[in-house]
Amino acid sequence: MAQPAVPADVQPIWCIVANVVDERPYGPGGLEQRSGLRLFRGRAKVFVPDGYAGMGYETVRVIGHIRHGSRLATVDVATAFLTNWRVKLVYSPAILARIAEVQGNQHRGFSRHGTDRAGDMYRQDLERAAAHFQQRTNDIHRQWEQRRTDIAAGVQASGARPAGRLARLVARLRALLTVR
Repeated sequence: MAQPAVPADVQPIWCIVANVVDERPYGPGGLEQRSGLRLFRGRAKVFVPDGYAGMGYETVRVIGHIRHGSRLATVDVATAFLTNWRVKLVYSPAILARIAEVQGNQHRGFSRHGTDRAGDMYRQDLERAAAHFQQRTNDIHRQWEQRRTDIAAGVQASGARPAGRLARLVARLRALLTVR
């Protein structure tokens, strides 16, 4: 595979890369499905330079192109909404600048092996972190799918739609009107 053309002054670095989920549960009980996230469309490629270790990396900071346009955005996203975790070399000067901005002068990120972000030790640490994230998000996505099938089975068995807030309000209003 041919390496992309890189300007002489740009040093590529390793970074975790993920994709935004196609569909995610939304609303009360996760009954509705939404495509992608507010800022990123489904299957959008995002770079994950950092996260919040104190929260068990439930939330990570991502860099990606926004849904409407080609502008880059740096956003905090729940790891449950990302999938297909992997490690890639980043060559884009714009992405590299954003990663440097996020990580700042001090080294932050998912590796404990110094500041050589182009080295093998750094890549191996990132691969371990990406594998951990992938396993955790696979478990979460299995739970989403199980919940979706349970809800669908409940709907088919009863023959009725699950009662949402609006359905309960309409039922209450009908009950009040029929009593009088």
